Amino acid sequence: MTGSRIRVRALLGAAITLVTCGLASAQSPGERGRALIEGLRKGPVLGLVEGAGGEGELSGRLESGAGRTFVLQTKTQRVTREGVELYRIRDRLRVDLGGLGTARLRVEGDLRWDLSPERLLLVSEEPRGRGLVVETRIELRREGGKWVRIVAQGQSAPVKTTLEERPSLVLTPPLGVGLRLARVAPAELGRRYSLGALDLETGLATRWRLSVDEELKLELGEEGKEPKSAAGLVLTWREGGASFVGWRPRIAAADLVRLAVRGQGSRLEVKDARLQGMRPEAKGAPEAAAAFLRAIARRDRAALEAALDVQALVGAARTRAGQAGEASAELRARFQRVLLDRLCDETWLEERGLRLGFASARAASFASEAAAGGRQRVKLSARPEWAFELRPEGQGWKITELPSLGPR
Repeated sequence: MTGSRIRVRALLGAAITLVTCGLASAQSPGERGRALIEGLRKGPVLGLVEGAGGEGELSGRLESGAGRTFVLQTKTQRVTREGVELYRIRDRLRVDLGGLGTARLRVEGDLRWDLSPERLLLVSEEPRGRGLVVETRIELRREGGKWVRIVAQGQSAPVKTTLEERPSLVLTPPLGVGLRLARVAPAELGRRYSLGALDLETGLATRWRLSVDEELKLELGEEGKEPKSAAGLVLTWREGGASFVGWRPRIAAADLVRLAVRGQGSRLEVKDARLQGMRPEAKGAPEAAAAFLRAIARRDRAALEAALDVQALVGAARTRAGQAGEASAELRARFQRVLLDRLCDETWLEERGLRLGFASARAASFASEAAAGGRQRVKLSARPEWAFELRPEGQGWKITELPSLGPR
């Protein structure tokens, strides 16, 4: 397995170049975030409310397959309260823990058009053995002209904290405002957004950060019927210490059709029953190489696996090591597992500051030239000695060679 580790270390060198050679942007993520909120203040977004996409349901299982099923439901209505028009939200997350019972998370409240709170309630129910459920309620509301956060757990007396000012955004991941911001973010590829917020669960200041990563085709329809293709987007965001990846149609305020939640070593993935498949947009080899790096940034193991020609990568590694013959299926599987483990290693990304560089990767960072057998050799414009090699497959590309650190 020495070959796989060498190739991943070489890829690390290419990543560092991307970090330092990213294209400058005329507008910062914070400025874009503020512009997004200003746009929302103009009036209600039709696609968010009930009757126009305001109800959604996603279901799935824990990635480890530990017998746990999840159902995530969202609902947004348009209401009038004390003469003010608002969004009223009701979100649910239900987790079946088998013999342990069912855990539930509920978010309810009223939001202004810019998604700032008028009131918000977060309720969690956690089973603690047969017949015992511990409920925690965290509420944000106004009392006597002040904003207060009230926490009540089980039979304990509520703990009330007075806030210095009204929070502009309040996050309750994986439900609530964060999901809706991902739905209303403009479909501009490569754009990044950042907004200050309050984490209702912890009571601490935090930030909501989102990037619009790539385009793809979604196959949507009822099971047993011919699906229809729709242009889609992949979005990555962070809030409350967790990372999220969402897939949605490009149209404004569209429901998410798939959501992956990553945090504290676990991964929850849920999807819409209408989603029958996804495939990358037909692009050139530079776009495929950039999409591969963005998939590393969001630790999307499925996308990485789909992008790699493992047989070709193992064969090249064996040739360099002077080993003859074709690799066994067991060796290829082990090679793939080690490579994907390393590429999806969050410590590797965070400690070296690589996530931002990978997430910013765009086709413009690469130059492409023809290689043998119809393949394309895609080089970083700033460091042409570091290159991917890709072969065409269907409407996409497979990576047959990862970048290696050559002489300067």
